[in-house]
Amino acid sequence: MQIMKSKVIIVSLLLTLATTISLQAQNYRTGLGARLGFFNGITVKHFIGSSNAIEAHLRLPLGRVFPD
Repeated sequence: MQIMKSKVIIVSLLLTLATTISLQAQNYRTGLGARLGFFNGITVKHFIGSSNAIEAHLRLPLGRVFPD
């Protein structure tokens, strides 16, 4: 029983290590997304520099009726 636990722990650690090593940040300039909640909509984000970005949000009320 003790040997089985040791094997499970070793395999788990190896899988975690392999997954962690293979993870990389995504390299993109433009992204498309969705916002859910009170202000539902579609978002577009475009990076114009290494740390600057422009984001646009198209609001979709999805059938809600707002008072005038």
